[in-house]
Amino acid sequence: NGTTQHRMERQAVMRGTARVFSRKWTNRTEQIRRMKTIAMGSQGNAESRERFSEPTCTVVGAAEGYELRLYDPFVCVCTDYEARGEGIEVLAEHMDGKNDQSVRYPSSQPLLMAHHVDRKVMKLFVASTKAVDVSTLPSSSRPDVRLDLEGGYLVAATLFHGHATKERVEEEHRALVRRLEADGLSTAHDDNHERYHVAQYGPLFSLKPRKNELWVRVQL
Repeated sequence: NGTTQHRMERQAVMRGTARVFSRKWTNRTEQIRRMKTIAMGSQGNAESRERFSEPTCTVVGAAEGYELRLYDPFVCVCTDYEARGEGIEVLAEHMDGKNDQSVRYPSSQPLLMAHHVDRKVMKLFVASTKAVDVSTLPSSSRPDVRLDLEGGYLVAATLFHGHATKERVEEEHRALVRRLEADGLSTAHDDNHERYHVAQYGPLFSLKPRKNELWVRVQL
């Protein structure tokens, strides 16, 4: 009857509209998804973590409240930043192919935030120096994005959960330095190095508590 035909015609129009809408927003949705995961792996099982590349290290010791790790040399893409979200967006664009070779990198973790005396630098792992010829890696056309070498040093890493506020991070830093000094270890901070790194794992925009680590360089 006429009512059934009208309902069928309306459903067909709705399906067609849905297909157009889906095509229109597919690229934007993918961009947002990659921005959310480009720096952070899932906090789930080992299978999910395999999707994300990470710098490699050797655990050389552990004590109460921290672990000593010797990180292998690696390349990271970096930018100075003020707002965390803006820094993430800049680095995610480079990792997503907005570089001079249009290379798209696999998502990596952790998101590293280096705190210097006078600035903050955000970093994402690109590749191990053992796996690539550094001179062939794509560069950015943006003056505020650069490739740097990291690793080849010993860090003391301590774990904490929740939001990495300035107050919380400074508290964790003071506590870690005290533990190191009590164990006869000295930090390697100077004017050329950061005071510490904050390393974040897990979903970027989740309301759930994040897994955070504080990294401090230790003198060999």
